[in-house]
Amino acid sequence: MLTTLLRKTVAKKKEPFLFKAYDNNVDFAAIPAEIGLYIHIPFCRTLCPYCPYNKTLYDKNRALAYQKALLAELAIMQKHLQGKRITSIYIGGGTPTLMLTELQQVLAWIRANLVFHGDVGIEVYPQDIDKDLIAQIKDMGINLVSIGVQTFNDQHLHFLGRRYSGNEARRSIELIKAADFDCVDIDIMFNLPNQTWEDIEHDICTCYSYAIEQLSIYPLILFPLTALPRRVKQEKLRTFNSLQEYGLLRRIEGLSAQMQYGKTSIWTYG
Repeated sequence: MLTTLLRKTVAKKKEPFLFKAYDNNVDFAAIPAEIGLYIHIPFCRTLCPYCPYNKTLYDKNRALAYQKALLAELAIMQKHLQGKRITSIYIGGGTPTLMLTELQQVLAWIRANLVFHGDVGIEVYPQDIDKDLIAQIKDMGINLVSIGVQTFNDQHLHFLGRRYSGNEARRSIELIKAADFDCVDIDIMFNLPNQTWEDIEHDICTCYSYAIEQLSIYPLILFPLTALPRRVKQEKLRTFNSLQEYGLLRRIEGLSAQMQYGKTSIWTYG
């Protein structure tokens, strides 16, 4: 009964759930000759109240078990990837850098057993960035870095449950930029509660001032069953409506063009 109610709450529909069995729901024959590989690392030190993604608190033993499962899944997929070429690997999360040692072995397995020639990207948490971490990810052959800054505004960072200040975020970017990666991306969120256009503009211009290769900017989405929607409702916090959000996207596009950054996807500029 409880499970049924939870499913209906998440799906926002009253119809019964229908499950259809498949012998094989992946058409391996349809895998193209060139593919990208995404590796998800679900571990975090703390859980941000807005995040809907698959994540859990870090535990060393669980991380080791997860690495074992990753390697087992790769071994299963190996036969289906014969003759295929992996052109990129992206490691997201979660906080992937919590498993760098384990990931080093995973990447070594991929290079030894699959055909891989291309870029390797990873997401990094600003507070974790130091010279030792940078040296380790460079030694692993990682050449693309995405820094999850979200905002440089200290009040907004606190609201989002981030564990660093705007100044700490700036220092982390400076360290990454000095390391000469092929691509540095910064993640920024907009339409945060009580945020103004001037706040958004400041975040964007700060990012571009570092001559980054890419900006990823996307609106805060108040996902059901995360802590943030309840707080926004209880405290009657202001956010932009859908029409205003569309206007913000147009202004972001215009500001980016002024800074010589063109739109490369719905959320990215480079």
